[in-house]
Amino acid sequence: MAEAEVEAAYVEARQVAERRTELEVAFDRARAEGDEFAEMRALQAAKDFDLAHPSRDPLFEQLHAAQMYGQPAGVAA
Repeated sequence: MAEAEVEAAYVEARQVAERRTELEVAFDRARAEGDEFAEMRALQAAKDFDLAHPSRDPLFEQLHAAQMYGQPAGVAA
C-alpha cells in the first residue's frame, strides 16, 4: 500500500470515528434535555451511520441500549 493510501485510510477512519462521537453526543444531549424528537433523529442518524459504516459494534444498538437502560451513549451496556 502506498503511503498516500495509508494516509487517506487513516484520515477516513478518523472522520468516521469523529462522526460516531458526534452522534453519541447529540443523542446524549437530546436525552439530557428530554427532547424526544431529537433523540429519535439521533437514532435514525445512527441507523444511517451503521448502513454506511458496518461494524461489529453498531451505533444504533449502542444508543438503543442506552435509551432502554438509561446510560449515556458513550458507556457500554
